[in-house]
Amino acid sequence: MTTPSVRKQWFAPEGAAITSMDFVRGVGHDWLAVADQGGGLHLIEVYSDKEVTLSPSMEAYGLAYVPRRTHPPGLAAVGQRILAFDLTRLLADSGLSGECDLSGEWLFPPAELPGHTTALAVTALVDNDLTVIAVGGKDRDRTADVYLYRGDTGELLRHLEDRGNGAVRAIEALRLERYLVVAHDGGISTWDISNCVEQEPCRLRTFGRGDTRAMSVFYDPQGRPLVATASTHGIEIWDPGLEGAEHPLSGFARDLNATAIAAVASERPDPQLAVAHDRSVSLWSTTTEEREGELPEEHKGQVSCLATSPTGAGSTFLAAADDRGQVVVWELPRVQPTTRWYGRHDRWVNALVAVSAGEQFASASDDGTVRLWQPEPGHADRILQRSSRAAVQGLAVLQERHKPDLLISADEPGHLASWKVTGLVDKHENIGAAVRALATIHDHDGRGYVVAAGAGARLTVWDINACSSGSPIGFGYPAEPTLIRALAVGETDRGELLAAGDSDGRVTVWQTSTHRQFWTKPIGIEAKCVPSPGSRPSKA
Repeated sequence: MTTPSVRKQWFAPEGAAITSMDFVRGVGHDWLAVADQGGGLHLIEVYSDKEVTLSPSMEAYGLAYVPRRTHPPGLAAVGQRILAFDLTRLLADSGLSGECDLSGEWLFPPAELPGHTTALAVTALVDNDLTVIAVGGKDRDRTADVYLYRGDTGELLRHLEDRGNGAVRAIEALRLERYLVVAHDGGISTWDISNCVEQEPCRLRTFGRGDTRAMSVFYDPQGRPLVATASTHGIEIWDPGLEGAEHPLSGFARDLNATAIAAVASERPDPQLAVAHDRSVSLWSTTTEEREGELPEEHKGQVSCLATSPTGAGSTFLAAADDRGQVVVWELPRVQPTTRWYGRHDRWVNALVAVSAGEQFASASDDGTVRLWQPEPGHADRILQRSSRAAVQGLAVLQERHKPDLLISADEPGHLASWKVTGLVDKHENIGAAVRALATIHDHDGRGYVVAAGAGARLTVWDINACSSGSPIGFGYPAEPTLIRALAVGETDRGELLAAGDSDGRVTVWQTSTHRQFWTKPIGIEAKCVPSPGSRPSKA
C-alpha cells in the first residue's frame, strides 16, 4: 500500500474536543467543516492556511454538506437548533478569513426540532431537484424520529416516526437510491424517501444491533449499496435493501474498540474502511476483511470523528479528529493507477457522451458548462459553454450520412444548442420547458432529429436542419407523469424505437417513424439514468 501523506493539521481553540466534521467542496477549493465542544464552527481550507470561524456559533453534534443543484453548497449544523448556512459569499470570496458572521445568510432561518428534540445527526441529499435535509436525535419519548426539511425554505416535509427504538445516533444517505439509513438504539432502519414531497416515505426494514457506535455506507464493485457498522461485535457489513439478509454479510476486526468508521476508495476496485480506534486509524479491505494498513499515529487523544472526500486528482481526503481538538487531513493514494483522471467540473456532472466515433467525449454539468475531453493523455479539455449559468442537463450526438457529428446540449430553462465538434456554436433553440434528457432519432431517409424531454410529459422534437422551431409531436403519454428523466433509442426489426422513463416508474415505447405507441408499463421504480448514445445503435 502506498503511504498516505498529511495535507493539513489543525487544532481547535483551547483543545476543545471535536464533535463533528464534513467536507464542503467549493469552486476550485476543498474545505473541511469542523464543530467543537466549545461551540465553535470552523471552515478550514485544506490546501492553504485560510480558516473561517462561522457566527453565530452553537455546540453542534452533527454537520453535513448540503448539495444544491444550481447553487453553491450549504452547510447544516444541528444541536439544540438547526442552522443552515448559505456559503455562497464565503466560497466565492477568496480573501475572506477570520470571523465570518453569516447570521443573515441562511438557506432558511434557524429552527428548533419538534417535541424538544436534541438533534444528534444530519445528512442532506437531492430528491427530484429539491434539496432535502434529514435530522434525527432524541426527544422526551425516546422515539427514533427523523425530520425531513426543504433545503430552500426550511418547511417540514415529513416526520419519520420509529417508536420504541430510542435515540437516533447517525444518519447516512444512499443518494442514488434516495434511501436514508438511520442508526438508533434499536438497530438500523432503512427508509425510501424518494419523491418525499408527493408521497409518504416508506420504511423498508430494520436490522442490525442496538449498540451501533458508528456507521458508513458504500457501494461494492458490482454497485450494490452496503452499510458498515461498528459495535461491540466489531465491524459488520449489511445489505440495507428490502430483500437484505437478517444477519450481517460479514464481520471482522472484533478485537478493536472502534469509535468511528468511514468508507474510502482504495487503489483496487473494492473500497476500504477507515476504522478509528483509540489514537489510531487503520484501513481494512471490505472484501478480504483484512487489515491493509495503518496511518502513522499523529493523535494525542482518542480519535472520535472521521470524514472523507474525493479530490479532483483521483485521490481521497480522510480527516481524523480527536477529543483533544486535533484534526489531521490525510491524502490517500489514487484510485486504480491505470485509470486516467481528466479533471472535474465545479458541480455535478449530469451527462456524458462519446463524439467523433469515440475520439473525444463530452460532459455536461450543473456549473453551466459543456467540456470536451481527449482520451489520449496530455490533451487538455475545452470548455464549450460559458454563456449561461444555467445547469446543463442533457447531451446527445446527432449523426447523419456524409455530415460531421453534431453535439446537442440542453440546459435547465430549456435552451438547446448544437455544437460542431470544433467547439463552434451552430444553432440555438429555446423550447421553453425544463429539459432532463436528450436523444436523437432518424426518419426513413436518415435525416436526424433531436428529442428533448422534461416536465409535464412534454416531448419536443427539433429538426436541427430546418429553421422552424421545435414543437411537441405525436409521442403522447397515457397519463401525465411528474417528470421524464430518461430517453433511449434502439434499432429493431420493427424499425427505430424511442423509449422514455419517468419519475412515476413508467416506461413507454414508440416507433419513431409513425409515432405509434408500442406499449407502456409501470416498472415500480423511478428512471434515474439518462443514456445518450454516441452513435446510432446497431440492430439488436
